[in-house]
Amino acid sequence: MGIIERIKVWLQMLKPEGTDAVLKQYKGKGDLKESLINYLIGSAIISAMIFILYLLIFVLFASLFAPMLASAGNNGLTAAGGTLLMAVLIAALVGVVCFIGIPILSYISQGVYWILAKILGGKGTYTEQTFFGSMLGGAFAVIAPAIIVVSLIPCLGTIVSFVVGAYELYLAYKIIKTVHGLDQLRAAVVVLLPLVVLVGLYLLIYLFAMFYSISSPTYVS
Repeated sequence: MGIIERIKVWLQMLKPEGTDAVLKQYKGKGDLKESLINYLIGSAIISAMIFILYLLIFVLFASLFAPMLASAGNNGLTAAGGTLLMAVLIAALVGVVCFIGIPILSYISQGVYWILAKILGGKGTYTEQTFFGSMLGGAFAVIAPAIIVVSLIPCLGTIVSFVVGAYELYLAYKIIKTVHGLDQLRAAVVVLLPLVVLVGLYLLIYLFAMFYSISSPTYVS
């Protein structure tokens, strides 16, 4: 399957009925090699987007300090060149980390879903679940640039990010439910329990940090 055809299939999964159709059409056809290809393509899209975003942020800040650098003459130009090189290197490093890290984290998260599904009586395989999960991840990677642009809008960005995240969880729920043959409640538990645990850990760490900062003595010299 070519990249364009692959992406077209991914985008079908952005609609609930499209997800159902893809699950039916590709049932038993996926493997870990295909899921890795999906994750790598999706990671490449995200990495390229992050690289471009970093450079755009640098250009924005550079334009603000351009008059000051210009007045500094050759020293200013040297500083600007060094800063540009550093920005490119940092953007490239972040992009590479994302390119490698996203597939690893995705396989781990799919493993958590699979274990929970098995505990609750799921019958699907890790391979098939991960294959469909990688296709869904690829679909959201394709539309990620548009989501990020909208997310930059004050107030509206927060709402859009929440809605997109909730919708992605809903589509993941459909995958888990279909692949493992679970009922609605157990499929929802599989998808939501890891999120609840992560939020709970975050709140515990936050409360501990607040308590520590309040209880720690403040020394005034």
